[in-house]
Amino acid sequence: MVGINLRDGLAIAFKYRRRALSVLGGFVGLAVAVCVVMTPIYAATCSVLVKLGRELVYRPDVGVNNNVAAPPVIDKDEVIASNVAIMTSRDILERAITTVGIETLYPDLVDPPAWAVAISQSITAITDLFGIERQHQALIERALYKFNKRLKVEPVKKTNVIEVTFEHPDPQVAARVANLLVDYFKQKTLAVYSDPNLGFLERQVADDRAALLDAEAKLATYRQQSGVYQLNDQINMLLRQRIELDTSLKGLVSRVEELRGMVTSLKAQRKTVPATIALYSENERYKVLDDTQSQLLSLRLKERELESKFNDTFPLLVDVRSQIAITEKFLAQQQAALNARTRVGSNDVARELELENLRRETELTSLVARRDVMQEQIARIDGDIQDLSGRERAMLPLQREVDTRNDNLKQSLLKAEEARILDGLNREKSASFSVIQTAVPPDPTKPARPVPILYIPIAFVLGLIGAAFTAYLSYYSFDGFLTPDQAAHRLGVPTLGVIGVRAREPVLTLEHRGARVPS
Repeated sequence: MVGINLRDGLAIAFKYRRRALSVLGGFVGLAVAVCVVMTPIYAATCSVLVKLGRELVYRPDVGVNNNVAAPPVIDKDEVIASNVAIMTSRDILERAITTVGIETLYPDLVDPPAWAVAISQSITAITDLFGIERQHQALIERALYKFNKRLKVEPVKKTNVIEVTFEHPDPQVAARVANLLVDYFKQKTLAVYSDPNLGFLERQVADDRAALLDAEAKLATYRQQSGVYQLNDQINMLLRQRIELDTSLKGLVSRVEELRGMVTSLKAQRKTVPATIALYSENERYKVLDDTQSQLLSLRLKERELESKFNDTFPLLVDVRSQIAITEKFLAQQQAALNARTRVGSNDVARELELENLRRETELTSLVARRDVMQEQIARIDGDIQDLSGRERAMLPLQREVDTRNDNLKQSLLKAEEARILDGLNREKSASFSVIQTAVPPDPTKPARPVPILYIPIAFVLGLIGAAFTAYLSYYSFDGFLTPDQAAHRLGVPTLGVIGVRAREPVLTLEHRGARVPS
């Protein structure tokens, strides 16, 4: 066979047009027959919104701290897939089939036609003849098989919506089954996600409350025996007292050191100051001495004046000097007599230094005593703090047990309250699923299958393919040439022309080595 171009293809199609048209007509006729003979199937769809609510939120067990971040909700796709699996579970499907009735859904299973009975008997006879053991399916199993073939539960992409579609020859039955599946799905999810441990949680609450009361009783007994009530307040009060005493003690120590320095300085000054000093009494001799001294001063001035004018032998100068000598002698006698009668008394400065030293030593002694008392108080407070710390260490296990029991009781109460709420919601048939659109009976004039507008174009396209394939097979099995070009190409000689037609087939004249050969 040689290659086929467009011209050859058209020639082949024209030659075998009857066969090709027969094949095309057969495909189209078959599609029309299917549309006419096939029982109409109607599809009813119900849409359900999965709200990812309380049933899917992780709830920690009793005793787990709620402050700890809870694990996140599982992936949405997993949630949707889980709900699709629940919706297509055997329990729900069997319940729907039982509710509607097998005789309503599939009457041919309950009362099969004669031809089906004959075929079944023939198969049974053949299997019995050859000794083949045949498994007989129960009626419900066959109904489930057919039911699954007509049921479609699919999630809508990028949404939380699940569409439930059921197909049946009766539109009313199709809508009823779709709605029943959704209702049973909601009931099933309530049963699956409900918490059946309400009784256990209530018992757990009672046990935790009793354990808490026992732990509190042990703690109260220990506090009474050890004299510890508000331990933190007691320790804080002692710490404040110690801080105040320590601050006062530091100031007192500083003052003591200051007083010691002052006492040492006063003692050193006291040693340099005499204890007694000379005392003078006021009498008439003071006036005589003063007059004598004044007279002596006048005489000396007069002597100085005369010396400036006269020589030493001047009688008046000699007389003045004689008077000065007599006055000085008298003045010396009077001073000697006065000194012989001078009284001695205590020194006031020395007395003041003694009194100041005494006062400072007294204050120093008092402050030293106060310092010792404060040091004893601080030591006693330190001992009390250590004693309370030891009691605190002994009380910590009891307090920790009380806190633990209290937390457990809170968790138990919370879980029990959640269980009560869930139980109430379950009783009220509340779920995190909402029906967006209930299934309604479809229009009887618009069945889901058959669809002539879809089947006939598909049959036409398949018929064209089959017709082309039939024409090609016919051409492939033909032993001859349809066009002059095919003959020239096959024989390797040029074609001169077509000289005649026989039986509607062209007869070609070929030139081969100068001779005319009919084909």
